[in-house]
Amino acid sequence: MAGWWPPKLMVMQIMMIRCLMLAVFALGFCSCGRQAEAPVAPNPEPHAPVAQPIPPRNDSIAAPMLAQPAAADLDAVLTQLTREVRKWIVRHQRPPKNFEEFAASATVPIPPAPPGKKFALGKPMRVIVVNR
Repeated sequence: MAGWWPPKLMVMQIMMIRCLMLAVFALGFCSCGRQAEAPVAPNPEPHAPVAQPIPPRNDSIAAPMLAQPAAADLDAVLTQLTREVRKWIVRHQRPPKNFEEFAASATVPIPPAPPGKKFALGKPMRVIVVNR
C-alpha cells in the first residue's frame, strides 16, 4: 500500500461543500455594500414649512457667558473661571504661567474684577481675587 487516499466520492463531497461555502461568503460579501437610496417622493404641499438644518455647535458661542460679578455671585464666578482654567490645562496640556496668559487665550469672556481687585491663579490652580 503506497498511501491511504480517501475515496473519490468523499473528495467530491468535500469539494462541493467548499464551493457552496465560497458561494455563500461571496453573496454575503456582495450584499453588505452600500444600499441604494430610496427615491424621495415630491412634497405634495409646496407651501408647507421646510425643516431647517441645525447649525453645527460652536464652543465659543455655546460657552457660558460670565457677567459682571456681584458681591454674592463672586464665588460662583470664581468657581466657573476655575473650571475654565482646568479645561484650558487639559486643552494645552500644561498650566498657564499666570491668569493673564489664560485670559488671553480663553474661550469664554472674562468678566471684569471687582473695583480695586484683579483675578489671579492660586497655588492649586484655582482662580482667586487679589488686590491690585
